[in-house]
Amino acid sequence: MNENIITIDELLQEFAFLSDWEDRYDFVFDLGFELPLMAESLKTKANEVHGCQSKVWLTTKVKESGNRKILEIIADSDSRLVKGLIVVLLAIYQDKTPEEVLKINVKDYFSRLQLDKYLSPQRKNGLMGMVKRIQQEAIQLVGQN
Repeated sequence: MNENIITIDELLQEFAFLSDWEDRYDFVFDLGFELPLMAESLKTKANEVHGCQSKVWLTTKVKESGNRKILEIIADSDSRLVKGLIVVLLAIYQDKTPEEVLKINVKDYFSRLQLDKYLSPQRKNGLMGMVKRIQQEAIQLVGQN
């Protein structure tokens, strides 16, 4: 488990504390500084997420954690805001089993965080592109079990 990434509960609490979208936007922007570095060798065409306004690379791998096989998400972007949005996705999906990933109602989290309301259509498309990539990877892993 990656202890330096914020949890979804911490994220929801922080957003509830912040009074307006501008403060929340700044917070998401700052979250980008917490994103772990991605090896340059992983920034390939195959790992690019399509539909994003910015360059985004995303890949996953399976880790053993106790008796569980969990998904580790590795991602990066050339945009600081998108890096922050990746951290939001990590808070939601990181260290979950592929089956748990597929059960998550991510649109509910986006609504509670008001990302569905305040992000531009292009940013929403990119965010959903990342979600689809994570879900596709999880579906593939479930099929291998």
